[in-house]
Parts: sequence; C-alpha cells; structure tokens
Amino acid sequence: MKKIVAAILSVCVILPLVCSCGRSNPKQPQYYDYADLSQYITVANYKGIKVDLKSDEFVSALTLRYNNDLKSLNMYDKQIMPQGTAIQNGDTAQIDYEGKLNGVAFEGGTAKNYSLEIGSGTFIDGFESGLIGVKSGETVDLNLTFPANYQSTELAGKAVVFTVTVNKVVRFVYKEMTDTFAREIGNYNNLEEYKAAVQQEEIENYVWAKQIVGNSTVVKYPETELQKNKDYFSSILSQYTQIYSQDTINSIVEERAKSLTKEELVATYIARKEKLVSDEDIQKEIDNLAANHTEKQEKDAINSLIARKVNEYVLAQAEYINK
Repeated sequence: MKKIVAAILSVCVILPLVCSCGRSNPKQPQYYDYADLSQYITVANYKGIKVDLKSDEFVSALTLRYNNDLKSLNMYDKQIMPQGTAIQNGDTAQIDYEGKLNGVAFEGGTAKNYSLEIGSGTFIDGFESGLIGVKSGETVDLNLTFPANYQSTELAGKAVVFTVTVNKVVRFVYKEMTDTFAREIGNYNNLEEYKAAVQQEEIENYVWAKQIVGNSTVVKYPETELQKNKDYFSSILSQYTQIYSQDTINSIVEERAKSLTKEELVATYIARKEKLVSDEDIQKEIDNLAANHTEKQEKDAINSLIARKVNEYVLAQAEYINK
C-alpha cells in the first residue's frame, strides 16, 4: 500500500481521502464526501484474503522484486542467449510486433526491435505472458483483448491480434545477494532483515493492489475527484512534452488518474464502513504538525493516517498459508 503513501510517477499515489468524520475542525480537508459511495464503487471482499507464501505466484513476485533491486545496483551481467532459447519470465525479449484490429493495423500497435522485459506489466494482459516459452527466431500470433477502460476508445474492449517475432532473448545473470547488498539497497542491517521487509511489502501489494483494488469495480468515476487527479498528473507530466507527444501524455494522465481515483474510492469506502479513523485520530495527527504547517502537509498527514489504518486492517484480516 506504499503507493498510497507517496507520489510516484510510474505508479499511483497516496489517496487524498477522508472517512465519514465530523466538521469540528473547519480546516480539516474533506474528500469523497458522499453519503453513499456504492454509487461509484463496488468493493471486492477485503476480509479473510488467503495469502500462500509458497505459491508460484507469490514466489515469482518476490523473485522479481529481488532481481529488480539487484539491477538497481548493477549487480548482474547480461547474456544474449543462443537462437532457439525459450523466453522465461524476467528475460528481456527483443521483438518486432504488429497489432491488428479486424485485420487492419492500428496506430501505435507496431514496433521494430522493441526490448520488452517479460513480467514488467508494460503491455496489456496476455501479451507478456503469451511470449513465455516462445523461442528466439519464432513468430507467434497473440489473440488479446484490450481492457474495457483502455484510454483509447477505439481499442477499449476490442479483440485484436498481435503478430510478434522474437529476434533475440537477453537473460540477466544476477550476482549473489549479501549483507553488503542489503545495507546498500536500503540501509538494512543484514540480508535477513532485507528479505523480511521485502516479503512484507509483497504481501501488502498482493492483498491491497491485486486482491482488493484489482477485484473491485468502478461503477462510475466522480468527476470532481477524477479531474483533480488528472490535474495532478498533468502538472507532473507537463515537463515531458519534448519527449512524448501530447496524445501519449494525455493517455498516461487518463490511465493514472482513473487508477488513483479507484484506489481512493476503495480505501475511502473501507475506512468509512469499518470506522477505522475517528475525528480524534485526525486531530491528533494535525496537532503533531508544526504550528505553521501548510494545507498540503496537513492533507498528507491525514492521507498517511488513513492509509496506515486501512493497511493494518486488511492485513490483520488476511489468512496466511505456509508463513
């Protein structure tokens, strides 16, 4: 749930939200102040979620995190694999691809010598997983469907075919993790402490992002809050107009704003329904700030408080297997 605690461009950011609190403090920020949130969101089950720590899914996510941390410290070697090597999760595949809708290539669906890290979630569901097992030198057709909420209305919910040729497979050979690595990657005292922290983060991500937010459904987006999030991401991405086209930036803004708004709705719903945050909790958080604090600092403090409360609650409700 860390992405609801800090603003990060590549993922969603903290929810500006509030529970159903009173109006005793006129400076208290109020968000999603609706009598009935069910008109906007259908929240998935958030109690008793099963987390199997030895399942292939969880182990793969954990391994991917370890590898990404090793990459961030350049603790790896790249190896171009021989032709005929089957793609594995975590490999980088250099590919040519062409996407067609009703037999006609669509804009933005074609590229040559594109380097795609398998498992990165860069492409729509089914693209990367569909390449696992495909060998370098082979060409495959991937029959996929764009998400119903995809930013391009021309492609949203549409069935397409991507013809993909794998030119080569690059595999990362990672170096051994040590206590020194743990201290460098995050000031952990040793490797054991690092692994325990990473496992906890992956548990939180699985419970919150995959099971709760991922399985919840937006009925409709509240326009005021959605626009607020669009404005937020637009302000961040405005500096990239010389790198990306305005259409590309608009698409990213739309996607990020909808994703963030969904998280806000889900968390607000849970915090309110379970009465996780009281007026007293919020006032105490505000009182801990400096006397001359800004409205943004106050907002961030409340956001952090609600995120912590919701996170603690859903994790306490989870059922852990093979822990």
